[in-house]
Amino acid sequence: MPPCSDLLLRTLVLSALCLVSCQSDGRPASQWPPEDFRIRAETCGEDGAVYRSFLVFADGLAIYRESDRTVVDGSIPVFSTVAVYRLDPRTTRTLCRELDRADVFAPTRPEDLNRPSVGATASVAWWARGSSGFVSRQQLDRGPLERALRVCDAYLPEARTLSDGESAGVRRVDEVPGPLEDLRGALAAHAEVVRQRSVDADFLREVFAIALELREFAIAEAAIDEIEALGPRGALGEPVDPAAWREFELGPLRRALRAAEGGGA
Repeated sequence: MPPCSDLLLRTLVLSALCLVSCQSDGRPASQWPPEDFRIRAETCGEDGAVYRSFLVFADGLAIYRESDRTVVDGSIPVFSTVAVYRLDPRTTRTLCRELDRADVFAPTRPEDLNRPSVGATASVAWWARGSSGFVSRQQLDRGPLERALRVCDAYLPEARTLSDGESAGVRRVDEVPGPLEDLRGALAAHAEVVRQRSVDADFLREVFAIALELREFAIAEAAIDEIEALGPRGALGEPVDPAAWREFELGPLRRALRAAEGGGA
């Protein structure tokens, strides 16, 4: 993916990636986090568009994001407000242990899926030990999801929450940078994540959305190419029909890019 400006990257490295301390007094479990650990917690508005997102990787890299608009017919959020920071190893272990106690990593039964949602839509997707899964408000047992959102609240920038109610319990982090509303800085932050590690198609779509808003068409096209290189996969990495994937996943992205390049809506 084409590099962003040196100034933006220096700003990202010097001011956004900060080390935060753990407030937990529990003894960390050595098995957490596994090398492939990752979570993505999201809340959506009434229109179904994601407006808050929290990602954490195994090395403690944490990304909190907010969106107030979308592209591609409302399907992809434009995360213009971003905070990037790094949890120290003990804090990351504590997060994993608390999510485990919240039953986030328990197997999901097929009959639990696709239930009517209650309140604003929210979900927590996870990857660990070669497996993946998710909890959401569209499940019969919504307890793991609600507990997981309250767990995540303790690791967010101050005054931010994912759960519906007020965050309870002890904050697990301090000195976390406040989110900044800066679309070009958000693109630099996302591009740096792509350079540092393997990311999924969802993250690349979000890079595409920001680049499209900024009319950085080369970056937007590169994001589509990266998604295509990953191949046809569902939301949690499961294989899907290649023809349908090209039509319904890649097709709208390419059409939106062509419309933007031509000056269309």
